[in-house]
Amino acid sequence: MPESQENPSPPAARPSRWRWTRRLSLGLVILLLLTAGILTLVWTQRVKLLRVGLQHAMPGWQADVSALDLRDRTVTLREVTLTDPSSGSAIGSLEAAKIRPHWRTLSEGQFKRIDLEGLSVDARWDQLQRLLSTWTAPAAPSTDPEIPPLPPLSPPDAESAAPNLASSSAGLALRLDDLHLSDSHIRLRSPDDTLAIRFDLDHELKNFHLSSSGDPAFDLSQLRLSHLQLTLPDGTETSPADIDLKASLDDQTGTLRLALGTLPELPVSQLLAAFLSEKKPTTTASNTAPSPKIPHPNPKKPTPTPWPRRVVIPRLELPAMDLSPPSDLRQRFGLGEWEIAGTLGLTATALELDLLHPSAIPQAEWQLVLTDLRLEKPNAPEAGHLRIPRLTIQLRTQPDHIEITACTLDKPDVHWTQDLQTLAQTVAEKLPASSNSPRTEPLPSLLLRRLDLTQAQLRTSPTDLLSARAQASLALHLQDIAIAPNTAPRSSASQTLSIADFQLDLSPDSPEAQHLTWRSLDLQVTPDALLDEGLIDSLHLDQPRLEGTLPPAWLQPSSPPPDAAPSPSETTAAFDITRLHIGDLSLKSGRLDLRGQLGETFDLGTDFNIATTAPRTHAVELTALRLRATDLDPNPVVQAQSLRATINLTQLFNHHRIESLQLTDGQVEVNDSLFELLPPPSDTPQATPTASSKPPKGRTWSAGRVEVQDLGITLHKIAPGLPSLHFNVQFEADDTPLQPEGLVAHVAPQKVELTGLTILAPYGSFRPVARLGSIFVHFTLDDLLHSKLRRIEVISPTLYVGEPLFWYVDYYRKYAAGEIRSDTDAPAFALTSKQTTISPDPATAIAAPGSTTPGWTVEELAVEGGKIVIAPKGVPLAGFRQPFPFSFSTRLESGHFDAELEIPKDTYPIEKLDLEFRGMRGKVLFNLPIKTQDNNLTETFWVDQIRWKQLHIEEAHLSVTYDENGVYGKFGGAAYEGYIDGQFNIYNDLNYTWDGWIAGTRVRATEITEKMTPAYLLLDGLVSGKVIATGNASELYQADLEVTSEQPGRFVISGLDDLLKEYAPSVAPSLTDQVTRIGLETLRDFEYDDAQIGARFYGREGKGNLRVVGPTGSRNIDVNVYDHRLQPDPPKTTAASDP
Repeated sequence: MPESQENPSPPAARPSRWRWTRRLSLGLVILLLLTAGILTLVWTQRVKLLRVGLQHAMPGWQADVSALDLRDRTVTLREVTLTDPSSGSAIGSLEAAKIRPHWRTLSEGQFKRIDLEGLSVDARWDQLQRLLSTWTAPAAPSTDPEIPPLPPLSPPDAESAAPNLASSSAGLALRLDDLHLSDSHIRLRSPDDTLAIRFDLDHELKNFHLSSSGDPAFDLSQLRLSHLQLTLPDGTETSPADIDLKASLDDQTGTLRLALGTLPELPVSQLLAAFLSEKKPTTTASNTAPSPKIPHPNPKKPTPTPWPRRVVIPRLELPAMDLSPPSDLRQRFGLGEWEIAGTLGLTATALELDLLHPSAIPQAEWQLVLTDLRLEKPNAPEAGHLRIPRLTIQLRTQPDHIEITACTLDKPDVHWTQDLQTLAQTVAEKLPASSNSPRTEPLPSLLLRRLDLTQAQLRTSPTDLLSARAQASLALHLQDIAIAPNTAPRSSASQTLSIADFQLDLSPDSPEAQHLTWRSLDLQVTPDALLDEGLIDSLHLDQPRLEGTLPPAWLQPSSPPPDAAPSPSETTAAFDITRLHIGDLSLKSGRLDLRGQLGETFDLGTDFNIATTAPRTHAVELTALRLRATDLDPNPVVQAQSLRATINLTQLFNHHRIESLQLTDGQVEVNDSLFELLPPPSDTPQATPTASSKPPKGRTWSAGRVEVQDLGITLHKIAPGLPSLHFNVQFEADDTPLQPEGLVAHVAPQKVELTGLTILAPYGSFRPVARLGSIFVHFTLDDLLHSKLRRIEVISPTLYVGEPLFWYVDYYRKYAAGEIRSDTDAPAFALTSKQTTISPDPATAIAAPGSTTPGWTVEELAVEGGKIVIAPKGVPLAGFRQPFPFSFSTRLESGHFDAELEIPKDTYPIEKLDLEFRGMRGKVLFNLPIKTQDNNLTETFWVDQIRWKQLHIEEAHLSVTYDENGVYGKFGGAAYEGYIDGQFNIYNDLNYTWDGWIAGTRVRATEITEKMTPAYLLLDGLVSGKVIATGNASELYQADLEVTSEQPGRFVISGLDDLLKEYAPSVAPSLTDQVTRIGLETLRDFEYDDAQIGARFYGREGKGNLRVVGPTGSRNIDVNVYDHRLQPDPPKTTAASDP
């Protein structure tokens, strides 16, 4: 073992007790000296240290304290000032602040009393706002070179600098027994110094304490504002009454209770003008300290709970305030010459504000009274106005709903004009933009307990948004209505609306104006019943009238939408119009007078009434119904004395179904006007409707029962000159479609008879064109819809072939071609009947200009027992004892038809002319209308023999054509071993001028001359010749005769026989007489090889020439014919006085 371990050294001696005592004493002395030095240094630098503290508390501001004293256990701060560095001016000062703490418990933050004396504030409110926002900002470096900067009290985290007094004071306990503020003078100004408020402020605070969590509380805060003075932007000053305020803040519930007296009357409109005109001060880098950075909330940190949590005001009363705007506000909003006047009073009781939910509605009971509100232009009544004598609203607000307990609006008067609309738009554009931040709180529900609108007057003038003029007197009573967000209003109580003396003019300055009026309207509706069942309790309308022109878009047919499943939005809709029904519906003394454009301009007029006859069943009655084609016919095309319908609104909306329809005493004029208004349906083949046909749901209209009684239908313009056909229809039908095609299936075919009808000439003559014994017209209503007649039977007609007929045909042609367009174009027809006289009615035969209305189609036109009478001038031609019979059957389509009239075989004599047609038969070809150049009536006859006196033609044919100018004929036949033919034309002029020719080919002339000129000339041989002649009914104008022999023959001049008797030998035996007799015999009898005869006659006079050549020589005989009735002119007598 080492030696050192074996012999340890002895332990050192411990310090003595005196040494420790001496060391401790020296340390205490040094500590006391150091503490005294530090306290001395702090006390000597106390003002500077206080400035540094204030600088740290209010960064960006310059605070100064002149003295800090401690006397009588009270700390006194003197001449404290606060300066805005941006302007360099002091915004506040305090003469003295006396602070007396509880010294023993000062470490716990307890103060006994604080007195603030001589507070003076002169600042703009934007400066105050900036001051409050910087209280919790990080400290700014000191600007005093003698004061070193202090380190920050907390880390420089912007998020920790949220402007929340409670959170910034967390961990700091503070208690103050009393706070007194006296002799304070406050002056606050707007940023532009146009508005200022001055007042003296006295304040007393009791038992204020700040918990360790930083939540302040106090038992009493009593504040008084006195000597108030407002300086308005226009320079005027006002002095409101003093304001007293008492408040307490509970530390357990965080409830701030405020006790306010009646607030003074304030110039609200001037203050509002100043608020709206406020502008943020512009800042520059040279004169403004940078604004503190506004922190953004950190989602990782919990949002601090606001303090106080609630504000309770037992009563808040604002006296009546004048709403007249000052001039600068009028200028800002462009009011111009508009004047606004009125007073507004507001009272709130039990007002509670939940600061935990700032967007929640305050809880309170409110009363708002608005009196004598006027918005108008003086001396300009046409500019419009808004006048409300009194509006009272009592409501109760809760955070989740608003309850309007009573709202009364008495005698408001509104005249809305373009000027008012322009003013509203201008004001809306100049209002400050609203915040676009999304609303986090749900919208509150609304409960309306009672609303009364009485004697309201409403007028509107046309504006660029609504081209309408209206006026009415309104009354409205609502009660117990609950309105929740995104849902329809609900209520089990009945609501009423009354509108009296209503007038509405839609598009008053347009040709398509509509005018709606009624005397009174009373509506009662229960919202729950309306939404759940579609029920309107009652609707009473007295004397409604609707007149005007309907826009074309309203009359355009619309195709039904295809069937589709309803969308979710439709299935969840609050109200479905198809379920609508009315418990008590009444419309009295209604009137409709409407105009519009369908195919043509129409005019519809009717009186109507509606009454409730049973639950969900209403009777609609139209009386004095009329429909006119305004531009075509002054007379109605449809009219009815009564049209009564029974409807169920649910069936009407959902299924287009009318329960019953009854028509009584109606009249339909089926003419061009009707077809122009309602064009007939297309003739496209389709299934024939039947009584059991049911329309597709929602696409066609139907009726449970239809009754038609005494429906008169008149058919016009079947053909020119034919009268209108009138008949009555009566029928009943069940479960029938209301389309015309469906209704006609229930109407039996109709048959109408006309007898003894005479069609007279159209152009100023009363000579007959045709006499119709009986006419039977067969048709159905379906035929009428398609402008068709099934069958027309004409029994025993007499057709007068002559000039009147062709006048009629000419008119018919113009009518079918659409050339008859006015009364001056149409002739006056005179129609007579055995039963009645049908007055001339040119309008019924007039087609509209450019009319495209199709004519009537007659499926079968049958004529039986007809007779044709030759009547060139409308009077039967003398000598035709027996008319020509005919019958035919044909089709008439759009006024056009072709007919073939068969004439039976018979003998037809013309006794006056000694003319007889034996075994004559034939046909008449007839077509309408006559074309421009074609003939329209042609008769063709075949005759076994035609005899005239003793001459005859066998196997003859005769073709006669008639038109408006005359009668034209062709004939021919075998005669006397040859053939004879010819033509004639008889014209329908005053004297019946005629012309014609007749020719014979290889005719044996022997029998002809023996029977025609036995006393003058006998010609034996075959000849050919022709005669061309012209004349009139009483005389021959000119006739030319040419005859040429076809073979050798002989002629005898029988007229010389009497002369030869005078030269008989027994009478004249002398040689001279015998030579004369031989010469005459040679002249009388001559055998010829060639013979030619020519003659020309003018009336009864003429010249003839006979040239014959024979074996014995030739003969050339000239003959002159004179009218033996002519007498020589009497000698001219001369008076004695003549020279």
